[in-house]
Amino acid sequence: MQHFIAIIIIVGLVFSQSSENQSFKLKDGTVISGIVVEKNDETFTIQTKYGIVTVNKNELVQTEYEINLKSGETFRGTKLSETDSVIQLKTKLGTLNIQKADILDIKESGQVTQAGEKKVGSNVSYHRRPYSLSDMLFGTGIRGSSEKDIEFALGEERLIDTFFDPTSYVLDDGTLYLSGLSFAFGLSDKLQISSRWVDFFWGNFNIRPKYMLYQKGNWEKESALAIGGHFHTYWQPDKVVWQSGNVEVTSNNWDDENVTSTTNYNYGGYFPLGSTIKGSTDNCYDCDEEDLLDVTKDEDLDFMFEFFTAYTFSKARKGMRGRVSSTVGAMVQIPMSNRYKWSSGETIIPYRIYWGTDVDITPQLKMVGEAFYDPFFLDLNHRSRDSCYNPFECIFGSNYTYKTSETNEITEDKFHSVRPIHFDFGFMYAVNEHFRFGIHTQPYIIAFYWKF
Repeated sequence: MQHFIAIIIIVGLVFSQSSENQSFKLKDGTVISGIVVEKNDETFTIQTKYGIVTVNKNELVQTEYEINLKSGETFRGTKLSETDSVIQLKTKLGTLNIQKADILDIKESGQVTQAGEKKVGSNVSYHRRPYSLSDMLFGTGIRGSSEKDIEFALGEERLIDTFFDPTSYVLDDGTLYLSGLSFAFGLSDKLQISSRWVDFFWGNFNIRPKYMLYQKGNWEKESALAIGGHFHTYWQPDKVVWQSGNVEVTSNNWDDENVTSTTNYNYGGYFPLGSTIKGSTDNCYDCDEEDLLDVTKDEDLDFMFEFFTAYTFSKARKGMRGRVSSTVGAMVQIPMSNRYKWSSGETIIPYRIYWGTDVDITPQLKMVGEAFYDPFFLDLNHRSRDSCYNPFECIFGSNYTYKTSETNEITEDKFHSVRPIHFDFGFMYAVNEHFRFGIHTQPYIIAFYWKF
């Protein structure tokens, strides 16, 4: 009886292994999914849900891959077939059946036919050397198209930040990142440093190290954890806090512009951290509400320490069409100045908790989204568009919002639409090996950077 049970188990295992579906792509774009019931040197006989079909091997399109295993071995060859757990790779050493769980990293290097030539009408994209400096910075650098149906193992970009919030990944050793606001450099496979170079113009020396504590898993599933900080010598806060009070506003008389009057206004709203609020002295008459106050940012800047942590989980999409990565993180900013205090006398310590995700749509295109809890942040649609001093403020507004009243006190319940939970959404596109750009819904709207 025991021998009979053992035979049944063995037969069941063999049957389950042989019954795994495999997918085959032909040169004309046809994709067949089924079980191989017979094969020889020239054909595959495949049992599909619609019946049995015979496919000539010289009609197959095979994907070339470079596969790095957790054991340290590297194999390069064409993919003959794939199941949920195994990739069959044809190499110069022979045909190998590689368990997906053993794969640390996998990169597609092209698609070829059985005869060895490049696929006719292939959607495969691959990099070339740039022809000039402008080609390197802005040119395509890519031959072929990047259609959605192309097979690819990894997208061109592994994000080190979700918009402006860090992921757990760091730049590769020796890689330089340069954007319109900041730069970063990979000091090792675990450590990178970055800085907002635009802040140097007002004397704010700042540095942001990030260290990856661990990275484990394989190509199929991976997780990583990082910690870091950001040190500023002359911090210019971009956070907002609730402020309310009473100011005097000077305005012209309707009948005689040379005659002025003073009116007392109550105000309340969300203003930049450390800013001073005064009544307008523009001597206007019939002033709009947004013109009644003069909001001045704090110019007595001081030291600030920021600390953050981020955990990222990444998983391969089904069919080896890139990856989906999710990041959970938190940060806290600790100003060294005694000026940033609540009315109770306690120091104001801005913080943020966030969750971000990015999905490879094609090898070059990512869809990126983020939700974050930050009571010190104003969405774009809440920012005031009063008198502005540069084109950016005129288009996107100043980082505050308020209301005024001659008779009533302004309280926070007047701002129902200002909420601590915010969302951001956008796309990132790799134009070539070096140049990326993106667009999203929160300031600064457009992002671009280079990697070298």
